[in-house]
Amino acid sequence: MDRQVDFVEEAIDCVVRVGAIGDVGLVAKRIGAYSQITCASPGYIDQYGEPMALDDLEQHLAIGYVLNKSGRVRNWEFDVDGESRVFAMKHKIAVNDGDSYIAAGVAGLGLIQSSSYTLNPLLRSGKLVEVLKDYPSHARVVSVLYAANRHQPRRVRVFIDWVAELYSRLPIFQEKASVAVVSS
Repeated sequence: MDRQVDFVEEAIDCVVRVGAIGDVGLVAKRIGAYSQITCASPGYIDQYGEPMALDDLEQHLAIGYVLNKSGRVRNWEFDVDGESRVFAMKHKIAVNDGDSYIAAGVAGLGLIQSSSYTLNPLLRSGKLVEVLKDYPSHARVVSVLYAANRHQPRRVRVFIDWVAELYSRLPIFQEKASVAVVSS
């Protein structure tokens, strides 16, 4: 299961997190951002057709991804002319694990939206087909989080610098995002 950790209770020094940062008392160092792509299996397309525009999504099923913190299914966001357009997708199955989410999409149970770095091998193998190519998703920020009020051991500073450098060398994580990532 994908989940957010409790820094104090689990004695964790830092984490790499994707998405908006809402935790009070944490410092976020942005290390990258990426866009997601929308995909379907060939079997899904054969059965339900291919969505060609965002309005077509009303006629399609998605795999629901349950957010651990809220227990709600994640909405899909697309950038349309500089504005975010949000869709609450219909689904018959919902999961709370990234591997299960992708497996359900490959099985043809619905559309999925995930990072291109995750889905590219499945696109190359023909297990998935990218749909809605003309509609980019909302960029998702990748950050290293650590407690603001805790002494930071040298090993943690070294790790944060190392992971930031690693991400800076990966072009796929250099998308632009307008999401605020610093909280305190």
